[in-house]
Parts: sequence; C-alpha cells; structure tokens
Amino acid sequence: MKRPAVPACVATVLLVTALTGCSGDGDPRVATVEVGRADVSEVVDAPGTVAARAVAAVTAPTDATVTEVLVQDGARVEKGALLARLSSPAAQDRLRQALTARAQASDVAVEVPRADLGPVQDALDAAAAQSFAAGRAAAAQVPNPEQRRAVEEQVADAERQYVAAS
Repeated sequence: MKRPAVPACVATVLLVTALTGCSGDGDPRVATVEVGRADVSEVVDAPGTVAARAVAAVTAPTDATVTEVLVQDGARVEKGALLARLSSPAAQDRLRQALTARAQASDVAVEVPRADLGPVQDALDAAAAQSFAAGRAAAAQVPNPEQRRAVEEQVADAERQYVAAS
C-alpha cells in the first residue's frame, strides 16, 4: 500500500522555508531592534455613544431673550451659579412701574385719627372699683372666718391683676 505523497510534500516545503529564513543569507524580511519607550500615533475608529449622567431643564419665569451664555457645554456648575444673562423688556417695564408706585406711595402721608379713650378708661375704672367694693361687701357677709378670708383674698388678687393690666 502506498502512502500519499501530499503530506510528505507539505512537510518538505515547511522545512525548506524554515531553514531559508534562519540561514542569514540574502535580504531578511524581519528586523530586530532594542526594546524602548516611544510615542505611538495610531488612529482607531470605533463606534460608540456618549450619554450625560443627568439632564436638567433650565427655565426662566418670564419671557426673555438670552443675551449671553456664561458657561461652556459640558462644564460643571455649582448650585446657584449664573449660567446666562437674559434681556426682557416686559420685565424691565414691570420693574419700572413697581419702582414708580413705591416712590409715589412713600410720598403720601396718611394721617390716622387718634381716639381719646380717656373718658372710657375713667368709666371702666369707676365700674371696676364698684365691683371690687361689692365683692368685699359680699365677703364680709360670709359667716365662716376661713371662707371669708379666702373670698377676701380672691377679691384682692382680682383687684391687683386689674391694676397691673391697666
């Protein structure tokens, strides 16, 4: 039985190629150099997407035109930082009207009439004095001495509170 000639031919070609590459004769296709650091400039095209971690809507509570943007796209900003300047003629008109109204209001002097409560206070004091006298007279009619003293003390406390409050 004959062995196929193809595997023997392949092995021979590989052996000849390997020996020719190692012989050092002729023009080598591979060069060796000493290993070291160097900058490598290479461009790699790779598909990808970028997404923000958070999105915030910036709104203004008035009709206005943006006149100046004070931050760059993608910049980090602190809470309360000024992001843009707006121009709003309508808001300027409302401010001007409010300032004019405030100035006019401060020029107006309002005189509040004063009421003379002196006679009313005198009448109230007289009525209170009569009530305290009636309370003392009623306390004097209490037969039990301990209860009488308790009632007289209550009348005296009420009179002290009235004097302190007036």
